Amino acid sequence: MTPGCDQVTTFGDRPGPFREWLSGFVKIALATGIEETTLSGRVRYNREVARRYREQPEFALSVRAYLEIAAPPARISRGRAELRKREHLFARLEEEFGVNAGILAAIWGIESNFGDARGEFPVLDSLATLASLGIRQRFFSDQLTAALHIIQKGIVDESAFVGSWAGAMGHTQFMPRSYLDHAASLGGIRPPDIWCDDPADSLASTANYLARHGWTSGQPWGAEVMIAEDFDYLLVGSGNRTPGEWHQLGARLPDGNPAPDHGEASLVVPAGAGGPALMAFGNFDVIGQYNRSLSYMIAVGHLADRIEGKPGICGDWPDDGHGLSRLEIREMQKLLVKLGYDTGGIDGLLGPRTFSSIQRFQAGSGLIPDGFPSMETFVLLKTMHR
Repeated sequence: MTPGCDQVTTFGDRPGPFREWLSGFVKIALATGIEETTLSGRVRYNREVARRYREQPEFALSVRAYLEIAAPPARISRGRAELRKREHLFARLEEEFGVNAGILAAIWGIESNFGDARGEFPVLDSLATLASLGIRQRFFSDQLTAALHIIQKGIVDESAFVGSWAGAMGHTQFMPRSYLDHAASLGGIRPPDIWCDDPADSLASTANYLARHGWTSGQPWGAEVMIAEDFDYLLVGSGNRTPGEWHQLGARLPDGNPAPDHGEASLVVPAGAGGPALMAFGNFDVIGQYNRSLSYMIAVGHLADRIEGKPGICGDWPDDGHGLSRLEIREMQKLLVKLGYDTGGIDGLLGPRTFSSIQRFQAGSGLIPDGFPSMETFVLLKTMHR
């Protein structure tokens, strides 16, 4: 029996929110074609999953701290070794899907440390527990329905149907719905097996996912640029421009030349004006379809570059400590709303409208309008409301 797992079936007797949620979920699942025999005995509450969710750290890591964890020297070396070891596999993947080996290796390394940490939680338990807690309930209920369809189709043996505590599976941590929609194997002969020790189907599935979301073969994810002293930071987040246009505005390669023209790009300053600046091409946004965290997107690109022998991000990062917590960003949003700015909601997330609101507040307060939720900006907002 899995540690932390309470034996609650669809006909179980556990009281409280889980049983109430389960009653409603069963009706939804049956309506999608899930059979009662598939449900019976398979939907359980896991105390350890609930604990893992509740004990997530309050503070989000800064991009710098995230990169240190996601792309340490040992992972870069391991990634290079995997490229050499599986040269023919990566060549076939690039030929069939158009996604370069470095990006696939980087995602593999970040998601499961090249298969060493794929997770041991029963997927059904994880998804049911998270859905019952009301955490993105519609999302996790849909993922659970997809997982039950995977079991019902006989795609994977239930004993092997394990993943992270959040329900992600395999070498590249696919969610069940993504598996049904995008899983692939080279040649497409059989149901892709992303749960086995061989990473081929996991990597093919990830390549197919990126390709279907618009990956452009031969286009880099981004390029590090230097910013002129008189650069207008209100241009950050203002839309895409060609590298030539960015060059005229003061964003150029360290050698002073324009970045290579691989199409239009946005400008990203992930640690504000005091840190590195990145010209992000369309493939950067495709990485965001895999995981929308800005830190994750940058880490994949940076690690891919290092694995492929490129320098990666070289600029100095500010000593920004832990960064603002989600609660602090919520408070920042409340303060901005009181001043008449539209943050698009008060949810603790740095979406486009919150970014724009911070940027406009900074511009009107004599700060560099880089849109970064710095402690300096937060303190000034609080001071103005005293």
